[in-house]
Amino acid sequence: MASPPPPPPDLTAALPHLRNSILNLPLMSTALEPPLALLLVYMSNIISTPPSLEYSNRRKINTGNKAFSSRVLSADSLAPSTTFPLPSGGTCGPFYKLFLLCGFEHDSSSTPPSLVLNPAVDADKSAFASLRTAIWDEMSSSLGEGSVSKAPRAVPLVAAAPPRAGGAPEFDVYSSSRHALQKGPEGGGQKSKTTAELERLRAEQQRKLGGKAPGELVSCYVTDGTRRGPATTAADDVGGAGDGALLGQSLKRSMDAAKRREAGFTTRAMREVDSLKKASVYKTTRLLLVLPDGNNVSVEFYNGRDGSGGKAWDVIKEVKGRLFRDEVEFGLFVSPPRQEVDMGKTWKEQGLVPTGKCFLYWKSGYDPSDVGYLRPGAQWGAAPAAVPQGEKLSAAPAPQEGDDKKKPASSAVEAKKKKKKRPASDPPSAPYEFLLEEMGPHFTTSIRTLLSTSPMYSSYSLAEAVTDQVSVGTVVAQPVAAAGADKKGGSKKQKYEVDMSEDPNNRGVFSFGTLLNLEDEEVSAPISKILTLLKSSCPPSTLPSFSRHLTSTTGLLLTLGLINVPHSITASLLQALIADVEWARENATGEGGAERDLYKFSHVLVASAVDGEKRSGPNSKAFRKAGRWSVPELRRVEDEFILCSSVTEPFELEVKAKSLVTGEVKTQKYAVGVVEWSKFVAGVEEFASMV
Repeated sequence: MASPPPPPPDLTAALPHLRNSILNLPLMSTALEPPLALLLVYMSNIISTPPSLEYSNRRKINTGNKAFSSRVLSADSLAPSTTFPLPSGGTCGPFYKLFLLCGFEHDSSSTPPSLVLNPAVDADKSAFASLRTAIWDEMSSSLGEGSVSKAPRAVPLVAAAPPRAGGAPEFDVYSSSRHALQKGPEGGGQKSKTTAELERLRAEQQRKLGGKAPGELVSCYVTDGTRRGPATTAADDVGGAGDGALLGQSLKRSMDAAKRREAGFTTRAMREVDSLKKASVYKTTRLLLVLPDGNNVSVEFYNGRDGSGGKAWDVIKEVKGRLFRDEVEFGLFVSPPRQEVDMGKTWKEQGLVPTGKCFLYWKSGYDPSDVGYLRPGAQWGAAPAAVPQGEKLSAAPAPQEGDDKKKPASSAVEAKKKKKKRPASDPPSAPYEFLLEEMGPHFTTSIRTLLSTSPMYSSYSLAEAVTDQVSVGTVVAQPVAAAGADKKGGSKKQKYEVDMSEDPNNRGVFSFGTLLNLEDEEVSAPISKILTLLKSSCPPSTLPSFSRHLTSTTGLLLTLGLINVPHSITASLLQALIADVEWARENATGEGGAERDLYKFSHVLVASAVDGEKRSGPNSKAFRKAGRWSVPELRRVEDEFILCSSVTEPFELEVKAKSLVTGEVKTQKYAVGVVEWSKFVAGVEEFASMV
């Protein structure tokens, strides 16, 4: 007999603790509101989602993330004399204690510690929901309606489905079931347009697949594995466009995903129709079996009407009968990672349709060196193309006779009515969504790609140093969900709402900005190479002053990205970077607080790519009046507003680098200078005011 579920935790002590230990603290409402508002967000996320694996991340809080540490832990640091013991040892502040009294449990097994929701809370959420409402009411009455930013939105109560009587299996309302909500045409059992289109596409797919039995061989012969085709270049691997192609492909995938999300409600039939229209139909499958001695076996067989290619054993048995001796025993695996080919499954189930590469190995210690492994007279041939030719399904059925439609106009009249085509150089505009994200290690690959576009900064170790510094650094990325809209379709997210279910790895990165301390030991290797290059190119008259400012209070500015990012987004990026520095000076917790000293910048080192020659510019008189330098035309316009206030005269240097894609050696000019922190902030604000 199953044991009864544990009773939910006692939540009655949370409100007295809020009144007596938090709201009575001698703190302003601006310090009290952020941690309490964040708690309400966490509680709302739990109430509105079921206790399934899909939403498990909403029931665990990493106390080291920036949102929690900057609001909850920072608020606790303002009341150092008010502490409470933890069950596992140690103490915590009043705000952290409130989370524990609201049903969270302290988990010290992870680093940093986590707060994990007691599973019994999901069994009965009514008390949890009532506590959330009571906390909001207490905040409103104590802090005042005007001091609280927003009331929490109404959240529907979602609980686990109760067990059914009589021992019947439970019905899970969150299982992956679908109900047809599309109303079909009225009268006489007519089919909907979607159903009719789906049936047409399925029939066409069956016709293109043909009537052959799945697994029936088309060809089977041995090829010489030592003969190689023409060598491919790095440009071939990325579509011939280098790093830009990789970024473009990533952005296209993100935009396609955004279009699918914005399409609204779709039925299973609608999604299948869309999938069939995009997919190619392959009549056959081609496999390459790599033999231990370096030779290959090329196998082509029909996929059949179901497109599965048949059972693996049916094909391999036929191949063995045609090419291999009777006593030969072998197996197949795919790699990487190494995975044995299951002879009882279809090729499609194992991801080997319409093409695949398998490695053959001898079983039970078989050694073919004495008599060989091929049958006498086994067929040899040349290796074919890796992928068979696929066919697309037609987008729409051919017009039927007797359709009551207007006949098309003559070609001359139709040409006049056609809308003028947009030239190829002016592609249709597409909606972009930008999101300022905190820097993190999951962006290393994207940051490295952006750094590789600049010869001075093309270094993997520098990319790791940038992404490891999470306290200071901002990324402009494309959001997973529609920007500013919740998943239920509409309203803007609230001030403190954080969607913890989004995957930051699935984003296209447009640009990033960070500041690296010149004497930080974590970045000493890549920074030292950059400083050596700068000093060697600095004019002798400027070198003493330039070297004097390369100290532990100087930060290297790195702002790289796509050139078509709007200036308004770049301005927001720089303003967010300044806010990161100001926050880290007071709140960074790394190395026992020593990390804060790394961000007390007095100067900023700027090395910006040059696009044109020196120019006076429309603001040259204003620059001279303010004691500013005339700077070259830079690739990033915002750097002109910063570099013209350098304390040393900006100088230029050339960096030569070999393209990883084309192998061509290119020269890039940079303008270099050192700017005071206050002038850096003023330059950013001036740039922001103009855009």
